[in-house]
Amino acid sequence: MKLLRILIPSLLFYNALWAQELPVAQQYLHNLSYLNPACIGRDYCTDFYITDRHQWLGISKAPATQVVGVEHTLLPNPYKASKKFGLALQFISDRNGSLHQTGGQAGYAFHAQLNKKKEIFLSLGLSASVIQHSIRENESNVTNDPALGAGESALLPDVSTGIFIYSPKFYAGFSILRLLPFTRSFYYEITPALFPGNYYLLAGYKFIPRSGTIALNPSLVFKFDNQLSKQIDFNIIADVSHLYQFGVSYRHALTQLPGQTTGLQFLFSTFFKRFQFNYVAEVSLNSTQASHFGSHELALIYRICYREKPQCPAFE
Repeated sequence: MKLLRILIPSLLFYNALWAQELPVAQQYLHNLSYLNPACIGRDYCTDFYITDRHQWLGISKAPATQVVGVEHTLLPNPYKASKKFGLALQFISDRNGSLHQTGGQAGYAFHAQLNKKKEIFLSLGLSASVIQHSIRENESNVTNDPALGAGESALLPDVSTGIFIYSPKFYAGFSILRLLPFTRSFYYEITPALFPGNYYLLAGYKFIPRSGTIALNPSLVFKFDNQLSKQIDFNIIADVSHLYQFGVSYRHALTQLPGQTTGLQFLFSTFFKRFQFNYVAEVSLNSTQASHFGSHELALIYRICYREKPQCPAFE
């Protein structure tokens, strides 16, 4: 137990040095646009949301992320939605050990219908972010090692892009987050990778019963990045009468690298008028779970929709 309490903070700092991913990327169970900017504006709604995520409760200086954002759908002609546009704006605060990231990102997506029934859409998305990275010297245990850059700060821009195809019953997409190559020397020196970014493949299907009140949405997400890290998520979400949602996600690390874990996530959502409340709990399926109380995430969404039937089955 004592060894684990020493090891986990070390892994936190290792992740802080090598992570090249926006901190919101793990929150896609609430909103697919976290993983793919082409999903912005898919469901004819305006969403105002706030998210608070804490990883590895019980561990000092464990990762914590807060996000405040808005996502809006623009319809050039509300009565003939052959095309539409999505806009999004997020403000992000993330802490991982002594590494802090603060900033925001803006996204845009264009959606065009592929069939006459207006059921199948193809969308292209692009987002841009500016994040202030800093290592707080008063929170770091490495202040005497200038190679680790304690007390340094840098403002880093980036872009992400994606493509998405969807209907009321299925969806699939491909996206690249953190597209700009990294040549920075801030708090560490890095050899530029052969290719930039983190890559995501995602797909899902919604089983809508002819009778009954429960609809099932199984999906999977495959991720790989320029550090040769790979993982796959298997998800299933049950929607009960559009009032409650229950879900389970199994994340399997395909490479054995520091910070790569296999785990389970449990999702619960409830709806009240225009409000949606989400809760996600995550447990690690390895020996480190004995040293903390898992990861927990809360989200509150205020949603104004313009149509009765959203076009994407990820979350209605």
